[in-house]
Amino acid sequence: MKKKFLFLGVSLLSAFALASCGETEKPEEKIDEKDDNNDNTDNGENGGEDQEKDTCEHKLSKLKAGLEPTYTRKGKRAYYQCQSCKKYFDENMNEIDKADITLDYLHFTGKVASFDANGNAVLNITNEDFKNAYKEENQLTVKVGNETIDLPFIHWEEEVDENVSYVTTGDTGFVELRVRGAKFNEKYTVAVDNAVDFVYRTSEVFESNIRAFRYRHSASPVTVYGKDIEVTYNKETDYDNYVAIGQAIIDDIKAGEKPYAELDTAYANFEDAYYSMLEQYRYAAIIYDTYPVKENNQKKDDCLELLNKFSELDEEIRLAAALSDTYKHDFYEDATDEEIADYAASLNPDLSKQVNDIEREMDDYLEAYQEIEIKNSGDFGEAYLNYLRGAYEVGQIKGVNYLERAYSSTYGREYTVEDTNDLAPYFSNYIIPLYKYCKTEFDTFQDAAIAQANRGGGADYDAYEDLIAYAQSFYGIYFDYIEDYLKNEIGDELFDNFRHYYLSGNYFYSSKPNDNVTGYVGSLNATESVMFLGPRSQSVTTFIHEFGHYNAACEGGDNISYDLDEVHSQANELMFYNYLNNKVQSRGSKEFLNYQLYVMLDTVVRGFCINEIEKWAFFEDLNTYAKTYYQTYEEYNEAEGTTLTEDEFTALSDVSKIKEWKVEAFETAVQDKWTEITTNIGVAEMSTEIDYVHLVLVNYNGYYISYSTSALGALEVFAKSLEDKDAAISGYKMLYREHDSEVDTFTSCLIEAGFYGVFDEECYKLIGKIKPYLEA
Repeated sequence: MKKKFLFLGVSLLSAFALASCGETEKPEEKIDEKDDNNDNTDNGENGGEDQEKDTCEHKLSKLKAGLEPTYTRKGKRAYYQCQSCKKYFDENMNEIDKADITLDYLHFTGKVASFDANGNAVLNITNEDFKNAYKEENQLTVKVGNETIDLPFIHWEEEVDENVSYVTTGDTGFVELRVRGAKFNEKYTVAVDNAVDFVYRTSEVFESNIRAFRYRHSASPVTVYGKDIEVTYNKETDYDNYVAIGQAIIDDIKAGEKPYAELDTAYANFEDAYYSMLEQYRYAAIIYDTYPVKENNQKKDDCLELLNKFSELDEEIRLAAALSDTYKHDFYEDATDEEIADYAASLNPDLSKQVNDIEREMDDYLEAYQEIEIKNSGDFGEAYLNYLRGAYEVGQIKGVNYLERAYSSTYGREYTVEDTNDLAPYFSNYIIPLYKYCKTEFDTFQDAAIAQANRGGGADYDAYEDLIAYAQSFYGIYFDYIEDYLKNEIGDELFDNFRHYYLSGNYFYSSKPNDNVTGYVGSLNATESVMFLGPRSQSVTTFIHEFGHYNAACEGGDNISYDLDEVHSQANELMFYNYLNNKVQSRGSKEFLNYQLYVMLDTVVRGFCINEIEKWAFFEDLNTYAKTYYQTYEEYNEAEGTTLTEDEFTALSDVSKIKEWKVEAFETAVQDKWTEITTNIGVAEMSTEIDYVHLVLVNYNGYYISYSTSALGALEVFAKSLEDKDAAISGYKMLYREHDSEVDTFTSCLIEAGFYGVFDEECYKLIGKIKPYLEA
């Protein structure tokens, strides 16, 4: 219960927001080179060789939080970095090498307790302790005396080849180290009380793991579970218990009789319960996405319902504390009376409950719309109008338009809806010409390939087959290119996190049809990121995109905005595609690069157009369409500006026909507005794709401008890499490092990393230089 004017909350979008590790807040500091506490002064012994280094007045970043090493993850010591000379310093301001930041894996050591009848070693390590150390599906190096044994891909309780050594959880409750076909004690000359050291896998074992993974899952799509996860929440018992904790805190605050320390402890328990339930929700969502059946969906909904209840109770707690003369300065220890009063005025638990109820209804309308889509009935209007009406009501309650609220609260943008108006001329002058060039090139190439296919083959057809293979193959040689790209082209933490992905089990693939899921990166808990790949997303292109998110999450670079998050993934894509083209140097790889640029530019243009129609949908007065049912002729006359009598109203039409007419008018208005937007920007050919508009208007409102702005940021990274690859890669790495969400923004992060940012015309001029590169 500390001083922050924040409260617990969750939405369908934010529930899977990637959690980053907390860090110690510390203001920027400068190290005085003449300070006696620092070893930066030149005493003359170096003959002046280091003088140039010592003249930097080190402007330090804030302290980067340390990370304890575990058995399956390297750690990091806390450190500062000079923003000028890029040197590193520990917590005591002593200069350190970059290599000193990384802490090695922990090791796990036990002893041989006995041998079973087959000569297998029974260790003095319990099954539970060993599993806690190494989790599920891990490879290990075991050291016994002078012997080193590389154990294979472990899966608990799974039978393996009879001649393979492996570790299993034995029936006795202790870990057993076995060698099939031989007595372990004789083969390795091991005796009771000999030490057994389990060490994190080596690079060689890692390579074999990737090969085994590729071999095991050679076809797509597949269903693969990484770690074992389980939803243990019991709605019948846990719901009342957790809610009771929050309600008791509210009652105690109002009574004002308990010592604050007791309330502080109770609130900590309340927070723990919330984060425990958030983890359960994440598990439930992954399980449902992997196996999309009604039972799993119900578990996910149950967890979400309780999370909403938590957020409502949390707001009540904070309001009660802000109004309490007894506890308010304990609860908000760094705030003044005026600040606390202002904060209390911003809280309204009753309205928050109304918003939650309305948004639950909006989710029902969204499900109704999706059901219409599945049945291909074409009549989406009623569900969407009801959805918009809910959005309008939420805007009235919150005092801010639903779309504007999404911009700031959901997506963390520093720019406003109005700011996006400035992008239109840049699109017309720079983006549309490049987009049309890439589209024309691809269309021409595809037409030639199809023509050759009808004649039995040819160079264009062969190159097109290569392009399809690059775009669709997840396993095999193209995946090896990803490994080489991350290890040798980019390097550093990207490759480390690539290894971690396979060795941690933080992946879930599904072959079960699920129309709502493609691929995403989320989190299992506060420290572990996870990747999910659905049946339509198990390809090289999806993997390299999602891995950009995964890497950023591992590095803590996920706490600024959705726009920056997408640059992490899309820039990684484009640099990989260019690497692939330079590595292969074939017609197919060149056409693949052009095709992917065309796809990304298409995303840029569509995202902009969707944002424009969302402005119309959420700011336009939709009463003409939204009132689809009139109870009385007076109500009809008031809404329509007519003077019908009651008999005339009855004779005009029954209410179902009025409703039908209203829906039809709305659908026509959406079509007309989309045509106007696409024509004005110069892509009238998109005006026929209204089904796409229907879908995105009821999915993740306000999200699609992020696909546009982030793709522009990625295109700038790519364009810069064509002029200065090292600078572009260095800048890209700065984008996914941990940032300060209270200071840094999407735009400031781009500028700090050496780019212009999407609201600067220079960004578009640089992107325009991609066309000559493709032509060459």
